[in-house]
Amino acid sequence: AIASGFIFLVILGSFNVNMYFVFALAAMVLNFIPTIGPIIAVTIPMPIVFYAYDLHWQFFFILISLSTLQFIIGNIIEPRV
Repeated sequence: AIASGFIFLVILGSFNVNMYFVFALAAMVLNFIPTIGPIIAVTIPMPIVFYAYDLHWQFFFILISLSTLQFIIGNIIEPRV
């Protein structure tokens, strides 16, 4: 959960998304809720990202990278740990 929050912080911070620290903290907390938590964690910052970038490549890059991050951590790394 901490790794997920930190990577959220890096990705959203690198694109200067408003309130990126709050979204990273929410992602870290929401990862403790099985199945639905990571989905909510990816969905919450998307309206702010859409407002900032519309449907340009940055929006899709952030969406795909956050979704891939959640998939890898939730389905590959955490089961092995």
